[in-house]
Amino acid sequence: MHIITKLSPALLILTLFLGFADKAFAQKSDKLEAEKVAFFTRELSLTKTEAERFWPIYNDFSNRKDRINRDRKVLYEYIATNKDNMSDTEVQDALTKFILYQNQETILIESYHKKFLEILPPKKVMLIYVTENQFKVYILRQIRDNRQVPVRDF
Repeated sequence: MHIITKLSPALLILTLFLGFADKAFAQKSDKLEAEKVAFFTRELSLTKTEAERFWPIYNDFSNRKDRINRDRKVLYEYIATNKDNMSDTEVQDALTKFILYQNQETILIESYHKKFLEILPPKKVMLIYVTENQFKVYILRQIRDNRQVPVRDF
């Protein structure tokens, strides 16, 4: 409590606000994750046993794919901002990085595709990729309609 009394009122308010904002973001993130789990479980018709084996592998796959996509997004933003001032060498470097990210994603998908086939029948593995796209469309519609992502029982 002694530290709090030394903080300026503005700093205290900012600290509290950031704490609440962080908690609100975490709650929305948890809600989105719960919605994703329910959506995938329903669309893939995962049994309890399949779900127990699927989610750790899929979450690892998704996290790795997200990292590649973040790197690609940084590249796209750099190109969009600097396209008129990039030297030929910078353009070539950007193209090389673009191909690298595409290759990384392909290798990742091939690797995890094999892992998915070890735990799920081929039809459900095929549906993983379809369901990823369907979930993105679903979330984009929710955003477009300016609604919060509902958490429902499926």
